[in-house]
Amino acid sequence: VSNGINSTKQDSILSGLELSKAGYTAILIDNAGHGNFSVVDNTLFPDLVKLSGEYINTLLKEIKDSSDFDGSKVALLGFSMGGMNSFYQAAFGDIVPSAIVSVNSSPDYIILENADLVYTKYLNGKIEYVDSADIEKINSLLKTYSPVQNISKLSTIPTLLVNATEDEYFPIESIREYVTQVAALGTQTILFELEGENHELSEEGYNLFIPEALSFLSKAFS
Repeated sequence: VSNGINSTKQDSILSGLELSKAGYTAILIDNAGHGNFSVVDNTLFPDLVKLSGEYINTLLKEIKDSSDFDGSKVALLGFSMGGMNSFYQAAFGDIVPSAIVSVNSSPDYIILENADLVYTKYLNGKIEYVDSADIEKINSLLKTYSPVQNISKLSTIPTLLVNATEDEYFPIESIREYVTQVAALGTQTILFELEGENHELSEEGYNLFIPEALSFLSKAFS
């Protein structure tokens, strides 16, 4: 379970508790540039996503080799940036997750061009906005790292997309278009729309998301 950029981690913690109560082992991780996952100064947002995705891949390898877990049944759940990390790992990692639950996120990074949250970097222990000189580089990295370019691989992984209809960063129209594209490949991708919600979920939106996620995971692992 991974959180969004500069998140309070409340959603991740609550989700971890709900997953635990449902009988799952929940592992909560820090994104690159957050908590104990320190990186070098001036690491740009797309590289933070890439580093986080690579860390998830390493973690999945450890789980696969561990006798404490069933490595054949591992799902990724991410909020915003955490969802981006999950899609990056699924598209480019060498360990394929059993399922993905993405909340207010997308495997298409290009739709984030002009969204203020991506024009950031890690500096002095914080996430700060970049200077104008870095904007073009960030746009280029979004294209290079975008998991949607490996849509054929993503289409093989059961995926639940939970997206708010009023999300200012991940427009619902773009999410619907992605679902249409993967549907043509025979995917098991489901879109659950949170009507009237925005990027930061309300308590009501969160309470709608959790049972949907638990039901999806139950079916994915059956």
